[in-house]
Amino acid sequence: MPKVLDTNFKRKWKKAQFAITMSKEYKKCWEYFRKDKDKESACCQICSKTLQCKASSTSGLHRHLEYIHGMKRKKKSELNNDEPMPSPSKRQTTILHYVKGLDLEETVSKLAALDGISVNTITKSEFIRESFTSKGMQLPRSPSSVMTLILNYYDKVKQLYIQKLNVFKCDNKKLSISIDEWTSCKNRSYMNVHVYCSETAMNLGVIRIHGNCPAEKALSLLQKRLENFQLKLESDVVAITSDGAAAMEKFGKLSPTIQQFCYSHALHLAVTKVFYVKKLKGEASVTCSSDGEFNTDSEYEQDGSSDSELVGVARAVQYDLRDDLSLAISSVRRIVKIFKYSPVKNSLLQQEIIRSEKRELEVILDCRTRWNTLERMIERFLKIVNPIKTVLRELKLDRLWKEEYYEILIGMLNCLQPVRLAVEALSNREANILTSEGIFKFLFSNLEKQNSSMSQMLLKEIKFELVKRRNRELVSLTKYLSNVSCLCEMEKDEFFALSSKNEIARLAKSLMERLFKATFTAEEVPREQIKDALPESSDSKSESDLKCELSKAISISTSKPSPLHADKIFASLRKEMSLYEATHSLTPNLKMLLDALITIRPTSTEKERNFSTSGIFVTKQTSRLSDRAINALCFLKYHFKNDK
Repeated sequence: MPKVLDTNFKRKWKKAQFAITMSKEYKKCWEYFRKDKDKESACCQICSKTLQCKASSTSGLHRHLEYIHGMKRKKKSELNNDEPMPSPSKRQTTILHYVKGLDLEETVSKLAALDGISVNTITKSEFIRESFTSKGMQLPRSPSSVMTLILNYYDKVKQLYIQKLNVFKCDNKKLSISIDEWTSCKNRSYMNVHVYCSETAMNLGVIRIHGNCPAEKALSLLQKRLENFQLKLESDVVAITSDGAAAMEKFGKLSPTIQQFCYSHALHLAVTKVFYVKKLKGEASVTCSSDGEFNTDSEYEQDGSSDSELVGVARAVQYDLRDDLSLAISSVRRIVKIFKYSPVKNSLLQQEIIRSEKRELEVILDCRTRWNTLERMIERFLKIVNPIKTVLRELKLDRLWKEEYYEILIGMLNCLQPVRLAVEALSNREANILTSEGIFKFLFSNLEKQNSSMSQMLLKEIKFELVKRRNRELVSLTKYLSNVSCLCEMEKDEFFALSSKNEIARLAKSLMERLFKATFTAEEVPREQIKDALPESSDSKSESDLKCELSKAISISTSKPSPLHADKIFASLRKEMSLYEATHSLTPNLKMLLDALITIRPTSTEKERNFSTSGIFVTKQTSRLSDRAINALCFLKYHFKNDK
């Protein structure tokens, strides 16, 4: 029997080899012929003779090549019988068996969302179409069909996010969100919703706002978007971070969650009050240069990349630098423009810089609506001030610089530099309520050490703005759960003073009642009930007694803890807090509460990053994108960049 099987396998193997050879000969034949339009005849490319080839038959074509041009094809007897045959009992696998095939929807979504290629370009590009064809994928020829692929992939990723969020909810993990409004170049308003979990962050896309957006409407839009991801604002969200606008203040009062206002906006307002003054209507700008040659608006050229989105000051048409600072800054801007817009003068400057610094350093021109760029410009200018003065003397332009400006620039740099570093630290994705307290201590100590009128004025304004946004009870509870001895420490600065223990306990009770009421348990199952559930040691028992004990044990093990009354929750929390203070070890309930509080972000910077992403898709060239397409592209952009 094995010999018969072996003989059959050899016969099948030879037939397969013959079929492969014939297929190769068939393809080789069409290298010398070209089909006519009727597809029933072919023209020989060697002698231009037309032959019949009905039903794509190549017999006549092969005979023509053999008898006219002397090209013989292989016959069945001429096959290479020495080619090794595979074992009939094993199937050979190649590396392609383990390679995952490309997905058309995912690939198109990456091109549009991650690489920023427009849908029309994807559809019309022959190179992209040929690349898809070479991978065995058929790209649609209509832009609407390509966008349908992107929207379908968005729905798939959305379901994955819903599954992740459901897993978080099953593990009793809570989340915080940040919201803000953005206006596109098409003059349409959108709201962005960003979710922060203990382990990751998620961008839930943008929501179109039609007409005005008061606090009630904003709350309704937010709840609807959260419901799309199977989230509830009251039971799943710890806090909402937003800017300090009046509408957001009312939004915080209507929302059942904690309202956290952005600290970066507070620092921005403090800098604006100290360094800028509000101009009267129709008043000319002091900082504008009267020199027509260099009166050209310029954008800030940043020296190095920064992962934070720094908040800018109000537009120059509304605010201007103080009079005692404007002359020095105007002189610096004019000198920078001289070297920035003249290659000859810049080459002279770079020669002097190379002699002193051993490398080239370009001058930086600030953007009038970004105070952090002002700090960058001053820092670079002071670093190369000696080469600048040397070149100005050679060009006979030393009248533009006065030595009294040096002290003014040093004072401004010493004030703005720690503020910029604080904003960058607050804008970090890992920042939370605890890290923000350390950042404030760093900022306050640096401004106090300078002991100048400008620094003291800035410190006073920063504290004034932060006090209005800092939730003392929330900070106190978070610090207490992370370090039990913090209540015993005496803070020198009243700004960092913590709330009393009773206030901390009341806030903890309200959070536990809102977020963990269904899962909060004051105590475990009494041991007496467990004892009753265990079988007694006796020699013999009736079947009915055993069934009663079995049902009792099952009911105890499967019973869910009933929600506790608010007074019982408060009393239980006080006991757990006393136990925490004695043992310095968090109970499970307090650990859940701390994990929830850590998700709160001190700034709304992540939304600004999302708005920058939205600006990539909504341009003057791609302003016809629908609201659903913009939402899907922004959502997928964050997904591809952060979910590895």
